[in-house]
Amino acid sequence: MAASERNPGKFTEECPACGSAEIVFDEERGEYVCANCGLVTEDPVIDPGPEWRHFNPDQRQRRSRTGEPVKLRLPDKGISTIIDRELRDSGGKKNPRMRRIRTWDARIKVSGSRERNFFQAFLELENLASKLQLPESVRELAASIYRKAYKEGIVRGRGIESVLGAAVFAACKEARVPRTAREIAEALGVSDENEILRAYRVLQRRLNLKQKPTEPSDHLPRFASKLGVSENVQAKAQEIIEKAKEKGITVGKGPAGVAAAALYIASILEGERRTQKEIAEVARVTEVTIRNRYKEICEALGIELHP
Repeated sequence: MAASERNPGKFTEECPACGSAEIVFDEERGEYVCANCGLVTEDPVIDPGPEWRHFNPDQRQRRSRTGEPVKLRLPDKGISTIIDRELRDSGGKKNPRMRRIRTWDARIKVSGSRERNFFQAFLELENLASKLQLPESVRELAASIYRKAYKEGIVRGRGIESVLGAAVFAACKEARVPRTAREIAEALGVSDENEILRAYRVLQRRLNLKQKPTEPSDHLPRFASKLGVSENVQAKAQEIIEKAKEKGITVGKGPAGVAAAALYIASILEGERRTQKEIAEVARVTEVTIRNRYKEICEALGIELHP
């Protein structure tokens, strides 16, 4: 059988040197080698499989065949033409015509109402995600939810900010990277967080979003990190939250407020006192909320505090 006709990894002949039938295919060298004596029985072999070798600018090999993946948070998903600002042609020379070509290329990308809407929304999404320190996976998920909302006509008649904020709120809940509606509203410049919550309820109903409710424990690591408390305080707060859940105190209460109250109690018990004002600023809840929650928890769990 000719080398070009043989499939790599399928070799049934025996080694001519030792008679062994253990012939393996070396993918790196493109050779059939006897596993017993090391004799190269045939080379070079043409591999009919796909070519996966692709190098990024750092010269690190990646298993990619078509460059970067599609990005939903870009209006054109990142698959359109990109004309560099250097305005150089294919020969590397500066060409005045490239400026006009680049201008028309930019106009074509936002020629329709859909494209203009996505351009504005996803530009706002990048700014919002940067302020909230959201990972790329959450940004992509938020963009996917927003695209579905646009397709269902949910964006029509509502502000882009409120629907986008709701999409980010939903994506954060889905990815277990919670952000409160107040945080999102402040970052977007929306005066009333209830606008985002109303839009979120519409998304839940129209897009059939089935998400688990956010738990106080989901907020705990982020709040503890911003407050600069030790692991002992965070562990104690987690313990308080678990006991409060067993008593049913957390039912119907805002998870951010419960997490903030648990941190307040834990900081006092562990000798790393933080004021209600400090914690309220980090958790984006009011001092009254913390005061009410911590009193309820202390009463139910029999914790004596001397704040």
